[in-house]
Amino acid sequence: MGSTPRRDPTLGQRLRWAAVPILILLAAIAVIVWGWNRLLLSPTVTPIFPAAPTATPLTASPPPLPAPSATATPFPTSSATPAPSMTPAPSPVPTLSLETAEVRLSVANTDRYEWPAGALLRPHGLVVLGDTAYTVDAGELVALDLQAAAARRVQPPEDQVDGIPLGEIFTVALGPDAASLLLLDKRGDMYRYDPAGDAWSIERPIDKRRTAPNPVPVAVAAYNGRAYILDTTYTQVWRYPYDDIAEGYFEGGPGSRAGTSYDVTRGVDLAVHRDVYVLLHPGRSEPAALRRYVGAEPVRDRAFAAELELENPTRLFLDAAGAGPLYLIDQAGRRLRALDLETGAVLQTLAWSGAVEMRAAYVAAGRLYVAAPDALYRYPGSGQVYPIAGGAGPDPAGRPDNLANWAPLRGITSPITGVRYIPDRDSLLPGTTRIYRYGIHHGLDMYEDVMGVDVPYQAPVHAIADGVVVRADHGYQEITPARFDELVALCAGLHMTPPEVENLFRGRQLWIDHGGLVSRYEHLAAIPTDVVTGTQILRGQVIGYTGNSGTSDGASGTQNGIHLHFEIYMGEHYLGEWLSLWETRQLLQEVFFP
Repeated sequence: MGSTPRRDPTLGQRLRWAAVPILILLAAIAVIVWGWNRLLLSPTVTPIFPAAPTATPLTASPPPLPAPSATATPFPTSSATPAPSMTPAPSPVPTLSLETAEVRLSVANTDRYEWPAGALLRPHGLVVLGDTAYTVDAGELVALDLQAAAARRVQPPEDQVDGIPLGEIFTVALGPDAASLLLLDKRGDMYRYDPAGDAWSIERPIDKRRTAPNPVPVAVAAYNGRAYILDTTYTQVWRYPYDDIAEGYFEGGPGSRAGTSYDVTRGVDLAVHRDVYVLLHPGRSEPAALRRYVGAEPVRDRAFAAELELENPTRLFLDAAGAGPLYLIDQAGRRLRALDLETGAVLQTLAWSGAVEMRAAYVAAGRLYVAAPDALYRYPGSGQVYPIAGGAGPDPAGRPDNLANWAPLRGITSPITGVRYIPDRDSLLPGTTRIYRYGIHHGLDMYEDVMGVDVPYQAPVHAIADGVVVRADHGYQEITPARFDELVALCAGLHMTPPEVENLFRGRQLWIDHGGLVSRYEHLAAIPTDVVTGTQILRGQVIGYTGNSGTSDGASGTQNGIHLHFEIYMGEHYLGEWLSLWETRQLLQEVFFP
């Protein structure tokens, strides 16, 4: 048989045969490249910080807190190591801007550090140093670690600083070195706390040179290496240290300042940067005001904030470096305004969409921090909520700064008939300094004409409400001048007033239990013979007569200094404890004139 000759494949056939393995090879290469790129560009990495909790409304119950620990635990970090050159850069942290004139703060544009309800009832002042925020609550310094969302109450060993018993702290400010804290107590002492070394020291004890009238420090600020203290009794801004300058920023003494440009008897807060800014609460006939004093020999800038209208102002904040506006809180904490340092013009107004009481403000790292009851807010933010472990204060049910606990006093009868207003002088209110005995004044002094009524010797004293007498000093014996001086010297040596000594200084006393609250009437000249322990008392009943027992005048046998010292207690706490002086004044106003 014959064979069929073999034909060579054409060029087209050869290309078609070769294309198949080439396509397979290219596909395999593409798969390998795609998988390799995906591995490089999209590694699976655990985030450095855990996912933020979903923002909850202000009225929502916070998630349960972890058990507090003595040592703050940082957020967990990832064990994975991402490829640094391929990981996108994190979003920049938002910062404050004054471009918007009106800002509505809300849970969506702030971050919230949150305590359980009642844990931090009434914060006073705010300082943010690094990753820690500091405030004062219930007379104590509170430190909040912002990274760990853990808080603690900071107390010196044995509650003593350089041998001096720690007093009732009521405010905190950044120290002159911008690395420590300044704290004032109601006894008039100023402390320094160094967070780096967890160390306390006395910055400046109360000055015994100023004894009459008693000094009343209400605020402190620092600038250019010095502390500035606002004293409403001496209507002065004291500077410390004062080696090369006058100790008093204002010239002259308090006696000639009423109604003058140097009159700061209504002072609430101050801020300092080159110039001194003083915030004044409203008086009986004067509106609230913000004043600026310019120069080393201060002159009031009467054009500053001349058109600014204030409603119940409470706080100022000014960056110690002067970088930024002056922040002012008013409307009882409902409004925060940024003001121009030179003119006082409003640059921005920040207010809450919900009911949040802003009690103090601070700016750090370009963000605004606001202290509120049971929370610290940070703006701008993204709605993150951080439940705080630790740092809780006393039970709100027995706290004297929980104003609801004083509700039974609303509309009481005044112990002195005809009282028309609360005394203008801060030193007559509870929670002020009593320098002669290194103590704190726990009551309201009702002197001649300081409340719009005469208070002569043996004026009748009336029960403020129904109750039962639990103390009546019928057998009281006046102390002698020598004994009085001996007790004063004892207080000076201790730098405090022991309770048994304070009891002697109160003179003849009568106490009435009103069912949970006790009213005390002190320095009495006499008590009716039928008013004894266990007697049922009716509201308005005469239970004593005004005098000066227990005072230096009483010890000397004179009838000078006649007044009623009137106190109200809730357990061991006096009305005004853990409150600012302005808050105490408002509470007394509501009690006597609801």
